[in-house]
Amino acid sequence: MTNEMLEKLQAFMESEEGKKTMDAWFEKEAKRQEIRDYQKLRIKKFWHDQASFDAFMTRVISMNDSAWEEKCYERGVMPYPTRILSIVHDIADCEGVDHEGIDEFTTEWPCDMCSYMGWQFAVTHGQGSVLSVYHNRELMLRL
Repeated sequence: MTNEMLEKLQAFMESEEGKKTMDAWFEKEAKRQEIRDYQKLRIKKFWHDQASFDAFMTRVISMNDSAWEEKCYERGVMPYPTRILSIVHDIADCEGVDHEGIDEFTTEWPCDMCSYMGWQFAVTHGQGSVLSVYHNRELMLRL
């Protein structure tokens, strides 16, 4: 950005309209976070121990199968995780522990990886982002 653009942006942000815009944005983000927190609490009710989490994850992975990928391609988009898988990944990211890469894909590319209840969740970055799910270091899903 040029100095002129930065000055215009700063002037806008200091104006009443800019302050109202930012207040509206922060309010919207706070509501989104509140919804996301509620979704996390709701999803966490589906497991209470390791066995129930393993069963839950097996079911979630089956929801992200090749039929799901076909639906995505039919809509003209790259396959992406379902909302439930995305929320589980958020929970793992918040409550899990950092983990080193497991395979060539997660070690050779920039990757954020965590371990949660015996499962590993990785987001690998390149020309787009890829979510990988492992169970005891065995690849179960990659989107």
